[in-house]
Amino acid sequence: MKTMTIDTERACNTCGKTFTIRSIIAATAWYWPALDVAVSATPCCQFREELRLNTGQVLRGYVYAAGTAHFADMETYAAPDLIVNHKDATGLTFTLDGVTHTIQTKP
Repeated sequence: MKTMTIDTERACNTCGKTFTIRSIIAATAWYWPALDVAVSATPCCQFREELRLNTGQVLRGYVYAAGTAHFADMETYAAPDLIVNHKDATGLTFTLDGVTHTIQTKP
């Protein structure tokens, strides 16, 4: 099986257009610290996407409720240039391709 990276093109399950996980990372709207999830949307049709960023890896999945909220990772993407610098109750800071980004929690 071929290793998927954040630059692997994939078809949107909602509209069928293609996108990359890198483009979803770039569109991240807010960080959910209790679940360690970055909430974003597809660039094609703005369908909600949920990611967990780890150094060198991105997990794509969904949030579900079973008494309390949980994140279920369904796909793993290699991200060799991704460094997670900091995660806490106020946000997520990561470096991708040498550029540092800070994503705040939802207001």
